[in-house]
Amino acid sequence: MIDNKRLSTKITGPSCTVVSDKPVVTVGRKSHIPVDVCLDDSECVSRKHLEIHRKNKDIYLRCLSKNGIFIDGSFHTGRPDFVLLVEFRCKLRFPSTNIVIIVEVVELEPFCHPKKRASWRSSLDHTNRGKPTLSTDQNNR
Repeated sequence: MIDNKRLSTKITGPSCTVVSDKPVVTVGRKSHIPVDVCLDDSECVSRKHLEIHRKNKDIYLRCLSKNGIFIDGSFHTGRPDFVLLVEFRCKLRFPSTNIVIIVEVVELEPFCHPKKRASWRSSLDHTNRGKPTLSTDQNNR
């Protein structure tokens, strides 16, 4: 029997939950540097604070910040090497802040596309660097 479930990384923060199929998820504060999960714009959270690596059901953390990170209550300084985290789930807290995120590996059912899709027009424009923008056709009302 084939198991159709897929593993994903689930990150639950103070104001949202993000589920990602990517093997590496970057977490940082709001800035011009692209990250997968944007946190508070606090100076205590680095622009690119950490990377969460998922390999099968194991989670590894690479802290890129000189501020470090609390992993399940234990403080770890920013080092280029990986720190093995708890299998399936851990709690991360950013130093000098109240920001806490929960990181866990979850199994998701495969996504099935519905037979009928909403009618959307995809438009490209130079402001979004060629990425499609979904918009309704306002002229056909």
